[in-house]
Amino acid sequence: NKINRDVISFTPSLQYNILKNLVAKTKLTFTYKTDLPGYYSPSYLPVASINMTGGTAARTDWRQKKYLSETTLNYNFKKRGHNLELLGGFTAEKTITENAYMGGSGYIDDNLKYFNMAALKDKEGLSISSYYHIKTNMSVLARVNYSYKRRYYATVTMRADGASNFAKGKKWGYFPAAALRWSISNEKWLKHTHWLNDLSLRVSAGRSGNDAVASYQSLATLTAATSSWMFGNTRELSYVPSKLENSNLTWETTDSFNVGLNFAAFN
Repeated sequence: NKINRDVISFTPSLQYNILKNLVAKTKLTFTYKTDLPGYYSPSYLPVASINMTGGTAARTDWRQKKYLSETTLNYNFKKRGHNLELLGGFTAEKTITENAYMGGSGYIDDNLKYFNMAALKDKEGLSISSYYHIKTNMSVLARVNYSYKRRYYATVTMRADGASNFAKGKKWGYFPAAALRWSISNEKWLKHTHWLNDLSLRVSAGRSGNDAVASYQSLATLTAATSSWMFGNTRELSYVPSKLENSNLTWETTDSFNVGLNFAAFN
């Protein structure tokens, strides 16, 4: 059982300081992966030897290309204790996955292993399958960070994410979040309390999304088969329904609400 795996990744990036406090960044990533697993179970193993079934072999050719583009614009402003950071960005991603599989049983020559998948006396023992998947994602994002004299902090974020593997009209999800923090230990009336390292109150709320769904799950699909229909003494190739349409398939969302108190003392 052997796997040959190759990975190539290329990531050029560019940063441009438009103004003193305004920075643009863009990054392109290309990743290419291949997996070539090969499996062989020889004919002399006990079960295969007793049943005289011959050897069993399997060969897979799996390839994936991923293109990713990320562009952000960042602005920072500091004056008289006020600290403001603005971030806006856009990302786009495309993933192409190909797979071809061959498996068979009844191989007589164990020396060939999985390198000659056609060396079968009975081709009924050979199974072949393949697929080709494309998935695309896009995101528009924005974030505002504000703090005042290390005492008051506020963060607001907004994301709009789109994924091609969801149903028509339901590909986009919207995910806002906000957080507030009051660093009580940095107030003037506690500033000289040396034994107190941190006392702060935090509250946050937000929504996150999950698109970990295989491609084309919202579509009705057909499967090619030669075992479904017989005409005379011949099993003809036919296409049969294998999955129903799911027109409501969309983002899985999770809403979170948190309230916390940080306390640290005596180092």
